[in-house]
Amino acid sequence: MGYGDIIDFFNEIVYIGHQHKSMCLGDRVFRSGSSLVWIGREKEKEVLGLCEEHIHKILKTVEEMKNTIYFLCTSDRRKMIRASERTSRSERKADEVKARILEELSKGIFHPINRDEIVRLVLTADDIAENAKAAARKAALIPMGEIKRICEDKHLSKDLRILSDNLIEITKSVSDAFSSLLRDPRKTIKLANKVEKIEEDIDNFRAETLLPEVIEWCDKSKKPGTSLLLKEMADNMEEVADRAEDVADVVRGIAISSL
Repeated sequence: MGYGDIIDFFNEIVYIGHQHKSMCLGDRVFRSGSSLVWIGREKEKEVLGLCEEHIHKILKTVEEMKNTIYFLCTSDRRKMIRASERTSRSERKADEVKARILEELSKGIFHPINRDEIVRLVLTADDIAENAKAAARKAALIPMGEIKRICEDKHLSKDLRILSDNLIEITKSVSDAFSSLLRDPRKTIKLANKVEKIEEDIDNFRAETLLPEVIEWCDKSKKPGTSLLLKEMADNMEEVADRAEDVADVVRGIAISSL
């Protein structure tokens, strides 16, 4: 029997042996059959701390994407480029934390349920930052002359700013939901439900308001390259909201299983 087989055997014994017991973490008590059974151990708490840091880095990335969009809509290309570069740097920092989390998961003795949930959480959250970076990069590629034309369209520039504000709100709510996970799982569920509602509002706003404005601008501009960048930038921004909802679903599932 190899080392890996021994670890798996040990995990299974511990998991089965605790099926009808409970485990305390601070002032919270979690059933051992739940996905949080192992987080009382120092290694698991350390990894969850890294997960929280990861989400905070992702929030910073979305904030810099928002700054990029705001500078685009005020025709300040120099500041827009700098904000786009900061977005990329923030995304790289989030990637570094992600790598540390995956490295820790590969070293410790984690029950497969816990490990799989954390991996899913981290990789899904990583997509938020990736799409925020992509949106900022596409904005930075728009030529100065076309930036001015976007700014002249008051409805389009206003609604791009509204969407970026909404993305801050939804990402902040995801961060709050994760932060409350160990202290108050019921609050986590409420915050996750809030994220779902925000995502629905963003989806409706994009489909009913922003997208028609983008299409109208593209038809008038007769600039296929810029039109493609603008459309894909809006798509990446929507993906930020979609992936935020996916992260909230994972966090909510963990919270429900702890009750």
